[in-house]
Amino acid sequence: MNFDQRKKTAQSIIIEFLDVFTPPRGLDDSQLASRISQLADAFARRMPIKGEYTDAVHRVLTKIMDTHQSNTWPPQAAFVMAMPNQELRQFSAQETFKVKDPVQLTTARMEAGEAVDENSLWGQMARELPRGHLDRYRNASALGWMEVYGKDAPRLMHSKYGSVVDSYFPEAKGRAT
Repeated sequence: MNFDQRKKTAQSIIIEFLDVFTPPRGLDDSQLASRISQLADAFARRMPIKGEYTDAVHRVLTKIMDTHQSNTWPPQAAFVMAMPNQELRQFSAQETFKVKDPVQLTTARMEAGEAVDENSLWGQMARELPRGHLDRYRNASALGWMEVYGKDAPRLMHSKYGSVVDSYFPEAKGRAT
């Protein structure tokens, strides 16, 4: 059954179903027909296409009949909420997102020439990063600190990251304390 056939089937079933309810006030015949068409479109779009379509539409309408608390037409949202939720089933079956290993992520960023966190350069993770990339990024980090803090950069970096920074400031040897 194609989309138009599903829509037409749903439309005829909906018209029969709504016959026991009072139409909303203030709507003329063309507006009522438009509402029915929108409902039929929702059925055609959202209902599963596997199995007997007509029976599935009737099951939704039975669910609405059992829960609707008024004698007027149910709103479109009531029909949609009564339909089997195919979208959630689709998503629940999908694989969940996995975060890459931080070392792999940082290495990939370095290889792409992107910025990385300074703690990655000077902290525990630095032992696992490629030495060539690490030296280049550490030199850039030390240069950045020099631009901001001037002659105090070696002392400040040493107090934050430890003696690992000393080799990037050879002129500051002996003054790091």
